Amino acid sequence: MEVSGAGFGVAIIVIILGWYSWRMYNFLWLKPKRTEMFLRNQGLKGNSYKFFLGDFREMVKMVNDAKTKPINQKSDAIPRVLPFEHKYLSAYGKTFFTWLGPVPVVHVTEPALVKEVLTNSYEFQKPRGGDPLFKLLIVGIASFDTDEWSKHRRIINPAFHAEKLKVCSYCLINYVSLFITKKVTQNLFLFIKVTCRT
Repeated sequence: MEVSGAGFGVAIIVIILGWYSWRMYNFLWLKPKRTEMFLRNQGLKGNSYKFFLGDFREMVKMVNDAKTKPINQKSDAIPRVLPFEHKYLSAYGKTFFTWLGPVPVVHVTEPALVKEVLTNSYEFQKPRGGDPLFKLLIVGIASFDTDEWSKHRRIINPAFHAEKLKVCSYCLINYVSLFITKKVTQNLFLFIKVTCRT
């Protein structure tokens, strides 16, 4: 019994479609569920993964709702500016995870953990891949990893000592006060010109 060329082509197409559909199923469902189980085993709390969009729909809804409500000057601004993070911070504690599509995002708000994440570049590396144009545009200490990051941090660290920042703050205060007096004087002259013409 011979296999026809058309039947062979259809079989190849079915195999390729099956392979791609398995990869999509793995990317959009199995991998996020495994990651969620791993995060929960690590002691983190957060929402369960929702297929394809994750928490994105809820995040957009909460931001839009927060924008429609008026803000009181005496009230706390965080529920208005970051409603999604504020809700989950109060519900799950200082360290929790959310979902941006099939990708989990771990939110860390404890100062000791934030310091550890920012200083330990060997354990907490930046994600690889992404947009090549973005990589060309963003070059600097924020984009460096491991040894290169350590080298640049060692170079710029002395600039942020308390004594140097005090001198810098005095200069900044003097500059801002000069700028404000200059702007007030300009506005006063403009006001006098306008009122004298009428």
